[in-house]
Amino acid sequence: MKHFFLILIFPFILSFGQDSILIIKGKVIDNETSEPIVGANVLVLGSINGAATNINGEFTLTIPTGYDEIKISCVGYDEKNIFLIKDCL
Repeated sequence: MKHFFLILIFPFILSFGQDSILIIKGKVIDNETSEPIVGANVLVLGSINGAATNINGEFTLTIPTGYDEIKISCVGYDEKNIFLIKDCL
């Protein structure tokens, strides 16, 4: 199976009282060719939030308070889980 590579373009945090929301924009590319992956699913594990990459492999995703892991999946590729706080911020 092929492997993903995720590039976080812009993490942005909105804070409303005790709750905060993390909005990330990123790009999913093929690890070997560096080509964008169209239609990859990017999901917030444990929530109903998710997004699919566009024709350029880009996505925007809202991460609710208390969630810190996303899963990237696409047909023909290995799934990849990423802990946002530990791995990206």
